Amino acid sequence: MPSYPLSFIFMLGFSFLMAAITGMKAVLNDGDRAAFYCSFTYTSIFFNCLLVVIDFDLGHYGFLSVGGLESSPALWFNYLTPTFMLFFYREYLDMKQQSFRYYSLITWGLYVLLACIGLKIITTFMPFAVRIFEEVSLVFQFVLLGLFIALPLYSLRFWQHEIYSYAAWSSWFIVLMYAFFLFIYFGGIDLPSWQSDNILFGITVVDGILFWIALTVRDSQISKAKALFEKQAITNEIRALRSQMNPHFIFNSLNAIKSFNLSNDTEKTDLYLTKFSRLIRQVLENSASEKITLENELNTLRLYLEMEKLRAGDKLNYEILVSDDIEPALIE
Repeated sequence: MPSYPLSFIFMLGFSFLMAAITGMKAVLNDGDRAAFYCSFTYTSIFFNCLLVVIDFDLGHYGFLSVGGLESSPALWFNYLTPTFMLFFYREYLDMKQQSFRYYSLITWGLYVLLACIGLKIITTFMPFAVRIFEEVSLVFQFVLLGLFIALPLYSLRFWQHEIYSYAAWSSWFIVLMYAFFLFIYFGGIDLPSWQSDNILFGITVVDGILFWIALTVRDSQISKAKALFEKQAITNEIRALRSQMNPHFIFNSLNAIKSFNLSNDTEKTDLYLTKFSRLIRQVLENSASEKITLENELNTLRLYLEMEKLRAGDKLNYEILVSDDIEPALIE
């Protein structure tokens, strides 16, 4: 018995740490569902371990476990833990986009698991419903086993994926764990509880590390993609500005201002500078919007042509014609 509290206290600390880290990730990533489900998974492990530690402190192991043997300290067979874990895999592996067939399978399986959990909670407080309790447990275990067999098969496509690979490896750890405990159960092997718990905790720790790496790698990729998107947006904005404010035009405008100034034509210098500043402001405002009105575009064009007229004199004559049935202020 002394070996139990030490291992459970270790898992108590580990699960609390994982729940806190992944919970913080979820909050920092604007409510990321996958991180939240991962946090819920380790929160359920934490409370399960806490329950066992309290049991030992009271001196009657299993007294506080709802349903007796049905709520044993085998963490991965706990009802909430694998349910939250499946929610995590469904969100993290982006099943809705990657494979709607698997998404539907996991989603309907989760509905069954949640219904079983609800029935187990209800029947726990009905002493006469022991038979129902056992049948619900059996349905839960078989559905869970089927989902945990389907999950690693789905994960095969992500075996070497840059983001999803860690979660894919984790799913295989889970199915191997199930196979191991089923082999012990059906093989009639009498394995001491402390040994099975230590094996279970070892797998849980490895799985937790894979979960943490998976979320960290994905967060890193999201940050890189976001930075690249912002950089591309800035580049596109600069290109848009260049397309509207040709460097050659700016060079000519500065030369025109210099020419007016050298000829002591103060009136033209002031007029040209005023139009030039208005044009730059207009272009900058236009570049900040995805769409502008035709009226706005025509005003920008008039400013440009007026400046060219000031610089070229009688060499340039222009006329802007707009049909009477067009409303420039209403056309984008």
